[in-house]
Amino acid sequence: PLAKSSVAATATTAQLRLAGASVAQGRTAEAYQRLDRLIAEHPHRIEARIAKARLLLQDGNARAAAAEARNALQRDSNSPDAHYVAALAAVKNGEATDAEREFEAVTKIDRGATDAYVQLARLRLARNDASGALAAAREAAAAAPNSPAAALLVARGLRARGDLAEAR
Repeated sequence: PLAKSSVAATATTAQLRLAGASVAQGRTAEAYQRLDRLIAEHPHRIEARIAKARLLLQDGNARAAAAEARNALQRDSNSPDAHYVAALAAVKNGEATDAEREFEAVTKIDRGATDAYVQLARLRLARNDASGALAAAREAAAAAPNSPAAALLVARGLRARGDLAEAR
């Protein structure tokens, strides 16, 4: 049984790579077919659902991407990738509160998720939450000390909070 599941995981990974290659070659319809087939064959696994949600986002279909991300989260609520793609879909759909909640979920699961902290800082700055933005930006900077985006957001958070001297 263990060997069989290992073979299935390898086959799934190979199909995901082929779907990615199809996208890279401009054959998105083929990629969707591969992903849909994987989802049908392995409905309990979330990798194909996450890949499909990312592809839907890339194609500008944020509503469908959000639905696919929700399906993935129903199967694994501890997947940082599923929460992250759900957050990206929420941003595209103009649902900032949902996006913030999903990015926060990512950071609870993966404390080193720099991109999620960066996105949180941006969302919080957009709603004038300087302290919240600064906290998220500092987490991003701690996780990725060489990140220009994190450093810029720390400075923007300090500036928004009125700490101009420290922002310099």
